[in-house]
Amino acid sequence: MSTDTPETAAHPRDTPDTGPPWSGPAAREDPRPVRFWSVPHPSGPDLDPVPVERLREDPVGPIELPDGAGRAWLITRHEDAALVTGDAHPGRRARTGHDDTRTPPHFVPLDAALGPAGPPAPERLRRPLAEALSAPALARAEERARRIMDDLVDAMLRAGGPADLTERINGPLASAVVGGITGVPPHDRLLTHRWTGILLTAPHRAPRDRARAEIDAYFTGVLARRRTQGDDLVAVLARAVETDELTSEEAAAAAVLVQISATHAVTAHGATLLHALLTHPDHMARLRAEPGLLPGAVEELLCLVPYRERVRLDRIAAEDVTVRGVRIRAGEAVYVPYPTDDGAPDPGPHHLIGPVLARLGSTAMGASLLDRLPRLRLAVPPDALRPRRGGLLRGPEALPVLW
Repeated sequence: MSTDTPETAAHPRDTPDTGPPWSGPAAREDPRPVRFWSVPHPSGPDLDPVPVERLREDPVGPIELPDGAGRAWLITRHEDAALVTGDAHPGRRARTGHDDTRTPPHFVPLDAALGPAGPPAPERLRRPLAEALSAPALARAEERARRIMDDLVDAMLRAGGPADLTERINGPLASAVVGGITGVPPHDRLLTHRWTGILLTAPHRAPRDRARAEIDAYFTGVLARRRTQGDDLVAVLARAVETDELTSEEAAAAAVLVQISATHAVTAHGATLLHALLTHPDHMARLRAEPGLLPGAVEELLCLVPYRERVRLDRIAAEDVTVRGVRIRAGEAVYVPYPTDDGAPDPGPHHLIGPVLARLGSTAMGASLLDRLPRLRLAVPPDALRPRRGGLLRGPEALPVLW
């Protein structure tokens, strides 16, 4: 267990050339100091200080991972991230069980859903995902999100304040938005949302393993029943299996991955938006006065603030590759912080469904709250908000408000 206090954990430090080994010989040949990366737990839109310092000092540099997980290369420039994340050299398939990729509590999806291993998996998944996210499907999802927000605000007003927006608004909205896209019926959404929440927030492995087995079995069973009518994700994937475009395993893995990653994105980005508004009442007042600015504000937060704790899932170099003159050897771990490659105009085949739904959900939530609750405010001082710890979701544990 790390002995870092919250204060020291939030700041990088140089470490001597000791500690867990690299998986290849490159570390012994690299003379630069190794930064210790002890991940902070921000409650708001703060950026991890280690990638920020590396961005200024050394865009491709060695870091020591927390929790005794070894060392890795940290890449912090956007153009280098595009090379690494768009290249098949550093892949995710090799990460499972690798000593340098044990930074908990990562969710490791089924092998069949690991798109960034390179073609053909991403190409085969691209068409079904695009169909599930067609313009008509997104238009229906937007309208559904607006209706759901009206119902949630009505219920909160009836119950009276103070109320926790994470519990009364953000969580239920994410469950409904994602369930509508995936095709999970309303009577099953409490189950899938609970399993997803355990996978994203439980600090111990045993409950995550149980939740993982249950959600895998659920989507495997749904797809086995081959409900091919409709335009939601489950129906689209079922048709892809029926036409041999995807295997049953690939379809189930894709459904699980979308359910978890989309819920993650919608929940975390919604919490970021709420925190930003409630801790900056002047900005909230301006958005209320000029509602046309809201989509741009949502987009800025989506591009600049990572919705995951820690950095994106690591990759293991499948072969030697050179980035900015630095030789990364086969078998070594590579990490890319989310802000480094978020907001790219052409994200390529690895563009995920999560940010699309996060944008949709946050816009609907912000518009409804700004319009219907003109006196919305925090019920506690901002420094009393406690950050989430021990899971993948960033942001505050609760957002108590009055109106």
